[in-house]
Amino acid sequence: MPAIQQNISSILGKPVVADSIRIDWYGFSPKITVFNLSIFEDANQYDQLLNVDKAIISVDPYRSILREEITFNELVFIGGNLEAIRTLDERIILNGIDISEMIAERKKLNQTLKLNLLSSSISIIDEVKKLDYFFDRVDVALELSIDRFSVSSKFILPKTLGDSLILSADIHDLDKGFRNIRGKLYSKGENINLKLLDDIFPRLQVGIKKGISDFQIWGNFSSLNHREIVGSLALHEIVYKEIKLPIPSVKEDDEIIAIDTKFRLQGDIGNWKLALSEVNVKTARQDWPGKNYEVSCLDCDQKEFTISAVLDYLNTNQLLSTAQHFPFLAERLNEVLENYEIHGVFESSRILAQFNENRLSKYLYESSIQNANISIPEQGLAITSIAGGVIGDHRQGSIDLVSSAATLNIDKILNQPLENQNLKGVIKWQRIDGHVLFALQELSVGLNEMTADIQGTVQIISNEPFVDLQVDIPYVKAETIKQYLPYKRMKPKLSKWLR
Repeated sequence: MPAIQQNISSILGKPVVADSIRIDWYGFSPKITVFNLSIFEDANQYDQLLNVDKAIISVDPYRSILREEITFNELVFIGGNLEAIRTLDERIILNGIDISEMIAERKKLNQTLKLNLLSSSISIIDEVKKLDYFFDRVDVALELSIDRFSVSSKFILPKTLGDSLILSADIHDLDKGFRNIRGKLYSKGENINLKLLDDIFPRLQVGIKKGISDFQIWGNFSSLNHREIVGSLALHEIVYKEIKLPIPSVKEDDEIIAIDTKFRLQGDIGNWKLALSEVNVKTARQDWPGKNYEVSCLDCDQKEFTISAVLDYLNTNQLLSTAQHFPFLAERLNEVLENYEIHGVFESSRILAQFNENRLSKYLYESSIQNANISIPEQGLAITSIAGGVIGDHRQGSIDLVSSAATLNIDKILNQPLENQNLKGVIKWQRIDGHVLFALQELSVGLNEMTADIQGTVQIISNEPFVDLQVDIPYVKAETIKQYLPYKRMKPKLSKWLR
C-alpha cells in the first residue's frame, strides 16, 4: 500500500494518506479503490486539502508501462468537498492543487483528465468572471484538457432553491482564450425558485417575491459571442414584491402570473434575436391569445443600440401592471408615459426603438388596436374605447379609426366628455418644436341622433388650442348638437346664449 500511496502522491504532487486500498482487475485494466483518502498541503499533514469517503482510480496500463509509473484515466471521488478555482491568469486549482501543468502534460500525450464527484459538494470560483457558486449533494462528471472541458452533472438542490438542476457541457478551444470557446450545452431545471433572479440580475431589480420555473435548454456556440440556444421555459405561481416606483394610471391586480413558451436565441452579445413560439401568457383575468413573439437587438454592446419587436398580442394594462414591479423598467417607462398614456390591446404589432446610454431617443410603431385608451395629459386630450390601426414614430403618426362606442374628452374645448360616439376616419398628428398639430381627414362622428363629417386641423401651441374645422352635419337633433359646441373657446355671452 505505501508504494501505491507514493505513486498517487507523485501524480497529484501532494502527500496522500488512506485507511485502506483495494485493487480490482477488469481484464488487463486495474481499478484502485482508496478508502478515506486525504490529501495534504505538505508532509507535515497539518493542512488538509481534500478528504473523501472513497476514491476510485482507473489506471491506464499501457501508458503506465511506458512511463514506468501509475498513470490514470479517471478519478471518482465519493462523499467529498471540492473547491475549483480559475485564477486571473487562467490556471486551474483543485483544492489547492494546481493541475494546469498536469493538464498541459496530458495534452501533449493526447490525453484528458476525467474527474467524477458523487454525493459531494463543490465550490466553483471564477476570478476571471468574478463568479462564486456552491452546490451541495451533487453528482458531477468532469473531463479536462488544456483545450477542452466536459461536464455532466445533476444537482439535488436545497429546498430553498428548487428540486434539481442538470447541466451537461462539452467545451472546446479553451487554449484560444475564454471569448473564443466553442461547444455544446444542455441544461434542465425543475421547480427552480424564481426569487433567485434578483441575485442573478441585480441591476434589473427583479420584483418577484416567489414563484417556480421549469426549463430545458440545448445550446450550440462557435464562440462565446456567437451562439444558438433553443429550449422551453415555464414560469408559474408568480407573486410580486410591493411596488417601489408605480406607473400612473396602472392597476396593481392584473399582473402576469404564468408564462409557458418555447424559444430560440441566436446571435452574439452585440447582435441577437430571440424568438418565442407556442406562447401561453396567463394573468389573473385571462389567457393571452398571442402565440408568437420576436425581439432582436442591434449593437447592444454599444452606447447607442436598437431594439425591434414583432408581437402577436399585447395587453398594455397587464404588461405595465407587471413592469411596475421592476424599478429598472418602471423608471424608463415613466419617462415615456409622462407625455403619452396608451392602454389597451394591441395585435400584430411592430416596434422599433433606439436608445442612447439606456435612454429612449427614437421609436417607430405599427399596430392594430382594440378597446384602447390614448391620452395626452398635458394637452387635456383623451380618447377611450377606440379601435383601428395606428402607425407612427416619435415625431408623427396616424390612426385609422373604426370605433362604435368611443368617448372623447377634449378638456380645453368641450364642457363635458362625448360618450358612446361612433368614430370612423383618419386622425394624423405631428409634433413640431413642442407644439402638436392634429389633422382630421374624412372623420365621421356621431350618435343615433346626429352624424357629422369633419375635416380640418387642431393646433396646440403653448397649451393653447387653435381650431380650424369644416363640419358637415346632414342629420341632427337640436338638443344633441349642444354637447359638441366648443363652449370653452367662446366668449361668455355667446356661450351663455347657445346654452
